[in-house]
Amino acid sequence: MPHLYLIVRPEVIDPGVRGRFSREVALPVPDAPARSKILQLMTAGMRLDPAVDFRSLGKLTPGFVGADLQCLTREAGMIAVSRIVKSSGLSSGAVAAPNDSGIV
Repeated sequence: MPHLYLIVRPEVIDPGVRGRFSREVALPVPDAPARSKILQLMTAGMRLDPAVDFRSLGKLTPGFVGADLQCLTREAGMIAVSRIVKSSGLSSGAVAAPNDSGIV
């Protein structure tokens, strides 16, 4: 059964091991329009401000690949959640205790 391996930096693999692969496929780093589209897909389930300009974001992320863009969107989501928690008056470590009725 064939196996598929993905590595961002194939030059770091020992040449002896690298020579055992039957095929090697190089994927280029996405250009600005591709990064814009990737960001749109990754944020499809997020509530975003309508003013978010994916085209500008694509231009601001040169050299980013899918994993980098995923980290970017995840971190942006965490920052947004942190802002919401802070604006609600709760601290990020606060846990609501149940009242006498057992309702939190």
